Amino acid sequence: MKIAVNGPGVTTGGATEWSLSATAGGTSCTYLSSANWYVGPTATNPLAVRINKAGITSTAWSYGVGSAACTINGWSTNTLLGFSQIAKSITIVSFTKAGLGYGTPVDQITYALVPAP
Repeated sequence: MKIAVNGPGVTTGGATEWSLSATAGGTSCTYLSSANWYVGPTATNPLAVRINKAGITSTAWSYGVGSAACTINGWSTNTLLGFSQIAKSITIVSFTKAGLGYGTPVDQITYALVPAP
């Protein structure tokens, strides 16, 4: 599973926006084929209503949405996600299962960060 991370950008509300996409050489069922997430307070996140509706209160994550090429453990189109980077790894958690939002993660994957050649 290989992804490329791009950013940062800034949204109209002031949140910092990042994106990722699956890259060549990854499996066709990479957990996320694409995603966008926003760094900053939940109040400035374009997904604030959805985050609050799911009952998410943690400030440990940056929140966004993503899509997967295949449905694996609930990772599918419009999955509500949390992102956290520590050193050279990025952990992505899903707050969506069977189309429903949850207040705590229901699955996770961690990628090792490798600089682009």
